[in-house]
Amino acid sequence: MRKKQILVMGLVVLAILAMSFILVMMTTGREAYGKEQQHTCPTCKGEKRIPCPGKTQLRSGSETYTAQCPSCKKNKAHHTIYYCTTCGLVNESWHCIKESGGCGYKRNSISYDGKHFILENENSTNNYHRFCTIPCPDCKATGKVNCTFGDWEQYNSTTHRRYCTERTCNNFEESNHRFINGVCRDCGYRCTHNWNSSTGKCDNCGETCSHIGGTHANNGTCTRCGYKYQTHSKGTTVKYKDITGTTHTAYYECTFAGCTYTYNENAEKHTITTWVDNGNGTHSGTCTKCGYTVTKNHNYGTDGKCKDCGATKPIEECEHNWERAYDNTYHWDKCTKCGEIKNKAKHTMTAWKDNGNGTHSKTCTKCGYKITENHNYNNDGKCDDCDATKPNTKCNHDWQQKDDETNHWKECTKCGEIKDKAKHTVKEWKDNGDGTHSGNCTVCNRKITEKHEKGTDGKCTKCGATISNNNNNGNNNNSGKNNTSNNVIPNTGANSSVIIGIVAFAAIAGIAYMRLKKLENN
Repeated sequence: MRKKQILVMGLVVLAILAMSFILVMMTTGREAYGKEQQHTCPTCKGEKRIPCPGKTQLRSGSETYTAQCPSCKKNKAHHTIYYCTTCGLVNESWHCIKESGGCGYKRNSISYDGKHFILENENSTNNYHRFCTIPCPDCKATGKVNCTFGDWEQYNSTTHRRYCTERTCNNFEESNHRFINGVCRDCGYRCTHNWNSSTGKCDNCGETCSHIGGTHANNGTCTRCGYKYQTHSKGTTVKYKDITGTTHTAYYECTFAGCTYTYNENAEKHTITTWVDNGNGTHSGTCTKCGYTVTKNHNYGTDGKCKDCGATKPIEECEHNWERAYDNTYHWDKCTKCGEIKNKAKHTMTAWKDNGNGTHSKTCTKCGYKITENHNYNNDGKCDDCDATKPNTKCNHDWQQKDDETNHWKECTKCGEIKDKAKHTVKEWKDNGDGTHSGNCTVCNRKITEKHEKGTDGKCTKCGATISNNNNNGNNNNSGKNNTSNNVIPNTGANSSVIIGIVAFAAIAGIAYMRLKKLENN
């Protein structure tokens, strides 16, 4: 019975305590509801200061590459002073450049809010500006605001707003976007960019353009923002190309890395100051500019010494007078004195090139021999050799007289059309005295030489030259005129009969004489 009473009393006490707690909470809530609400500043989170939103900038005239290094004391340091106009931070840095002969020492001297500290070498790259703070502008450094505002929301391209989270409050705050890499760090608005071609930056958000499209042709200008971000110019190191046996072409590369543009000079002859005798009738020398080795034949003077290398001319050696010669296939050098031939090689022809007159040409790059032919048009109206297009209009012929040993004709130099083809016509023939006669064609004036044609009268039917029996071709010098001292007596056979008779008579007389002598001895 007593235990039940104690249990009931305990339950009553717990109920009283619970009711008291509920009443206290209700009373406290009503008092708070009737007062003006204050919330912790959402910007500074009650800290009264916020990270500095400013950006450091280079102090005008502070940058130099010849500052004295604080460590090695050499004037090889890159020196700068950066400062923030928002928080007042000042960073003075030194970087002694090894590539210029420095020691590589790095140092940052930082002053901020009455404090000063130094970062060296590896620590010099720390983000010192991240520790800077300024009084919170939203709560005036009190840490409290009357309203609790929600997240920032884009309002327009310039500003954003945030509204009080209390449903009955219509207050809002509005401020300019604060961009980082083109994105507002408060509301997330992405800037559409208004690029400034003078700075390469956006006038709205301050972002630097990631330039594209710069070429040598547009002088390194960004095709997105219009800022010139590349420097293209002529280099100072000369190089050589298109090297031949006699010339080379100097050129300079563009100074911008990766640019393939070249500044080409005019082709010039090799510069050779020293020649060395090769012991085989030639000497060699190296161009002092491009390094190409040139080999030439000796150039002997009247003293028998080579004018270039000083080699002595061999006594038995011909004083060659070399002359360039060529045919349709080869070119070579031939001595006009002894006939020796050297440097014989096939033509090295260029590609066919349209001449614009119905023909195309190609030229040997070594000797200059040139071949010109008419276009060879295919069914598509294109030349198979040079790809020239066949004219749609009728050819305005340019006729040129041509001939060979048998015929003459006129041929258009543009389209290759041939007309008036006929055999040569010679009216006057002249005996050459060697069994032939010659005459000029009355149309093309080509000289025609033929063998004599013997007529029934023993004379050439064309030039009238007398032709002997022993030489049907008329190898004589009488030019068709009679000459009694050179007349040939026909062989009739009479002389042979006389000789036979005389021999027979002598034989008979000898036999008779021997017979008589024998009779006398008996």
